[in-house]
This record gives sequence, C-alpha cells and structure tokens, in this order.
Amino acid sequence: MTIGKQKKQTYSLIATRTLSYYPQPDQTPFIDNGFQEGDSATIIGWIKDYPESKGNSLAFEARFGGFVSGRSSTIKGQTDTNGHFTIKVPMENTQVVFVHADNHFMDPCLEPGDTIFILDDDKNDKMLFMGRNARLQNEFFAVSEEYFVKMHHMEYNDVLDENSTEEQMRTYANQRLEVYHKNEAKLDSVLALHPTLSRKFEESARMLNLSRMFRDIFDMDVNTIHKFPQTVIDDMLAEVRKNVRKPYSMWHEFYDFPWMYLQHAIFSTPRKHNPITLNAALALQLEKEGWLTLSEENRELLEKKDIKSLRNVILKALNEKTAAEVIEWEFQLTDSIFTDPVLRECAKANRVYGMLDATNRPLNKSYLEAANRIQLPAARNAILAKNAELTALQNKPMTFIGLRPSSDVADMSDGEKIRRKNIERDILHKNMASEYDILQEIAL
Repeated sequence: MTIGKQKKQTYSLIATRTLSYYPQPDQTPFIDNGFQEGDSATIIGWIKDYPESKGNSLAFEARFGGFVSGRSSTIKGQTDTNGHFTIKVPMENTQVVFVHADNHFMDPCLEPGDTIFILDDDKNDKMLFMGRNARLQNEFFAVSEEYFVKMHHMEYNDVLDENSTEEQMRTYANQRLEVYHKNEAKLDSVLALHPTLSRKFEESARMLNLSRMFRDIFDMDVNTIHKFPQTVIDDMLAEVRKNVRKPYSMWHEFYDFPWMYLQHAIFSTPRKHNPITLNAALALQLEKEGWLTLSEENRELLEKKDIKSLRNVILKALNEKTAAEVIEWEFQLTDSIFTDPVLRECAKANRVYGMLDATNRPLNKSYLEAANRIQLPAARNAILAKNAELTALQNKPMTFIGLRPSSDVADMSDGEKIRRKNIERDILHKNMASEYDILQEIAL
C-alpha cells in the first residue's frame, strides 16, 4: 500500500482485539514539565458502531488535573451522530485523563503536547490508540486481562474508625502492604514474560500499585489517620520513597498523598493552645500586634470595661491572628516533613485551597499572604484564580433581599453551574462563616 508520496509499505490487518506486543523495548522516560502552566493535549476519538447510535450523539466528559490544587476539573461535550469527538485538555503535567461516554471508558495517559487518536470499536470489543504516545496506551490495553484485571485487592475496611485499636490498625495496614507486594511480584512476572514492554509501562504500572496502596491505608476519617502506629507510617513511606515515579501527577490515586501525609502530621503533632480570656488586656495586646485598630468609641468602652459591647470587634481580630498562627505553623510543619519541593508546595496549596472550598469565601489576609508564598507557580496561581472568582462574587451587588427559590437552578443540568449559582447565593447573603469564626465561637 502507498500513502500519499510515501514509499510503498506492507501493512498487516489488525484482526485481534488489541495490538500485539511491540517487537523492541523502549526506554523513553515520561515528560515531566515541572508543572508549568499553559500546556495542553488533544484527544480525537471515534466510538464506532455503538448500540445507541442510530443518528444520536453521546454525551461525554473528560476529568483531568488536580494534583497541584487537589481538585480535578471536568470538560463535558457531545459526540457527533457518528460517534466522533475532539477534546483539548489543559495539562498541568503528564497524567491519566478519564474520558467517559455512556458505558465507554477511555483513559489515556497523556503527556503535555500530545495528540492521541482513539478507536473504540464497540461491535468488535476492540480499542486501538494511535499517535506519538500511543504505545503506552496499547500496552496497557494489551496487558489488562493478564495483569490489571488480576491485581490483588482489599475491600475497604469499614471496621476501622476512631475507636479502632492500634493493633487493629497495624493488622489492616500490614495486610494492605502484603497485597501491594503481591501485585509487585505479579508485575515482575508480566515484565519477564514480555521483556519489550516499555519503560513508561513499567513506571506507570508501579506508580498505580503504589498509589492504590497508599490510598487504601490513608483513605479514612481524619480522626483515624493519626492513630496509625508510626512504624506503619514508616513502612509505607519507605515504599513510597523507593518506588515513587515522576511526574507525581501520573495517577489520580496519588493526588491525595501530599494532603493526607500532612494531615497525619498535623493530627500527630501536638500544638500548644493558650487559654483565651476576652478582656481589655487582650484588646490592647491585639492592637499592639497590629491585629486591631481601636476607635475612640472603642477606647471609651474599654475604660468602662464594657467588653460585651466589644466582643465582636475583639473576636474578629483574634480570628485573624489565629488564622495567621495556624497557617504559619502548618507551613513550618510542611517544610519539616517534605524534602521534595513539588510535594511540599502542593501540600501547602492543598491546605490553602481547602480553606476556599470549606468556606466558599475569599481568603483572609493571612491565608492570601500564605498563598503568595507558595513557590510552585501553577499551585499558587490555581489558588489566586479561585480566590479572584469568589471575590468577584462577593463584590457583586445584590438585586434583592431574601431567600432565592430553587427555580434559580431548575433548568440547570451541569453540576458545576449549579454549584456556582449556589455559591453566589450564599456569598451574597453572607450566610457562610469561616472555619476559624466557628472554632473561635466554640472555644469562647
């Protein structure tokens, strides 16, 4: 066969469900862009002969990103009536993009700058990948029945909770580590049987196994995480240090590692809390430290020892001071437990971004200053963009006062749009309290 002006070539018809194994090994490493901004990848797909076709399009969505902020994003769209679709996905780094259309799942691991073509032949139960980075996808699909389907798993252990004993937690963690080692041994046998499997395949498969092990051990209530014996944490971290592969964004199961490891450290590290009494001395101390500006009227109330009338003024300043102390302590703790700069800065970003999610309000001064100290630009800018969005909503003038009806979202089907509308409503009506407002009210 001759294509265009190229020389005549001999081609083989692909009659099997997957491509056969590649004849030569490939030691090309993954692209690691250092989490730079502005990269993207393109997916061009064809879901062929799907049962629902008959001139109908399919709704699809692609989920991607989330390592630097801890929050993934989703793009939604429709195929044409023949099942063709194209998606351009922002790429923070090499990562698996989860593409789902009805019961069709296409999850390519893409590198920045990739363009990949996917043929999902529903009638013949066949999936083929084409493009510069297609080899990894085809290898994954070829070996899926031999390895991925046969991976050892543990059911999520619902027995473990904040009342579990140290011995119960140690037993569970050791069992999960044993499952991890069994999967590593299984992977070793697959690699020995198929020695031409690429370096990308091996690194990606090992990273998936490692990420699932970590997730299963730490994926439980935050009140339980800190109760794992330190020897268990040490064993898990030893495996992470030995077998982790870069870029860290490869598998979404690893995305929670920075946050959860920091969470464990926070719960396991005692932090001194001094008792607080609302009085004139506290108000003057807050003023001296720059947290509070007292008006003449406030000074008169202080002289009269009318602390009750100044309660909200003092509490606001105290909340700001507390927030600054907490985030500073957490950042210092993060610096002490993470040696890798990407993991360290992403852990910090996760904490600050978590405050935006928890309150749906713009960051206060202390958290905004903390966000600007994050040294990974992609992580810092993700936070600042979200903060700017919430600031714009907060500053939007109200058109009326009162509760807004559910009819506001009655015609919406996009979950993100509904969420944004609800956030706008909550912010405009000032009905949301910050974490530290609530904690401080309880403490006092």
